[in-house]
Amino acid sequence: MCSTSLYPASSSPSRSSTAEDFSTCGSNVSYVRGPLYQRYHSAESHIPGHFDLWQGGIYHRDVSAPNMMWYEKDGILMGVLNDYDLSSLASAQGPQGNERTGTVPFMALDILTPKGQGGEIKHLYRHDLESFIWVLVWVCLRYKDGTLLTFNRPFDDWATKDAVTVGVKKFFFLHHFLAFKPKDIDPLMWSLIAYCLQVLKQESERREALEFKSSDLDQVAESGDDISESDEETSESGEGTSESGEGTSESGDETVVEETTAAIIELDDNVFLHTFRKTKPWIKLTKLIKRSNKKIKKSNKRNKSSQ
Repeated sequence: MCSTSLYPASSSPSRSSTAEDFSTCGSNVSYVRGPLYQRYHSAESHIPGHFDLWQGGIYHRDVSAPNMMWYEKDGILMGVLNDYDLSSLASAQGPQGNERTGTVPFMALDILTPKGQGGEIKHLYRHDLESFIWVLVWVCLRYKDGTLLTFNRPFDDWATKDAVTVGVKKFFFLHHFLAFKPKDIDPLMWSLIAYCLQVLKQESERREALEFKSSDLDQVAESGDDISESDEETSESGEGTSESGEGTSESGDETVVEETTAAIIELDDNVFLHTFRKTKPWIKLTKLIKRSNKKIKKSNKRNKSSQ
C-alpha cells in the first residue's frame, strides 16, 4: 500500500478504493506556498482518509511530514498519505516486529517514553492523530511560505537526539508552547497550533487524573489503623465528622470514587478527533477552505461551459 485515497477533506471518504485511488504523487506539505488556508488544508486534508482507514483496520502508525504529500487538481489541494510499508492490520495475529515504528520528531509522547520504546504501549488512533498535530507544529514553526528557515529555526535536535530524549524535549515544549511563538507567524495559524496543543495537554492530564483515581493509592492510604487516640476522641465528641451529615459524607465520597474509577480513560476515536475539530480556529479555517473550493468549482464550471 502506498497512500490513502485521494480526495479533498470536505468530501465523504469511501472505504472501497480503486487502483487509481492509491498513487504516490505531489509535493511534501512542508513546501506549500500561498494563502494561509492552503497551508492548513494541505495538512488537514489527510486526516479524513487516515481516520477512515484506521476504522477499517489499517493502522498507518508513521504519520510524519515526509509521508504527507499533496497535489493540486482543478485548483483544489488534495492530500496523500504515503508509506504504508510499516503499517499494521487489525486482523494480524501476534507481534509483527514493528510495534515502535514512527519518525521520532512526530511521534506521540506516549511512544517516546521508555515503555513506549520498549513496545509496552499499544499504538492507538490518538497517537497517530497527535502525530498530525506535531507535523503542523513542525511545518509552521520551521518553514515560512514553503521555505526552510535558515536562522532562529526550532526543533533541530528533535531530528538528531534519541527517542526518549526527544520525548522529554517535546513534553517541555507542550507545557511551555506559548513561549515559542514566532514573531511573524500568521495569528490564525498560531491560534490553530495553540488550540491543538492545549487540547493535547488537557487530554493527557485528563487521562492521568483518571488513571490516578483508578489506581490502588486510595486503598493504600486508607489501609491500617493510624488514627491517634485524640483524633478518635474528637470524632466521638462530634467536633469532627458529623453523624447527621453536616460533615464529610463517607458514602458520598465512595460513590464519587466508584464513578470516577468506572469512567472511560480512552475516548472514542471519533470523539477524540472532534475535540480538535470543534476548536474555533479549526472551524474558521475549514469554512475558509469550503468557501474557497466553492469559488474555484464555480470558476472551473464557467470555464468549461465557455469552451
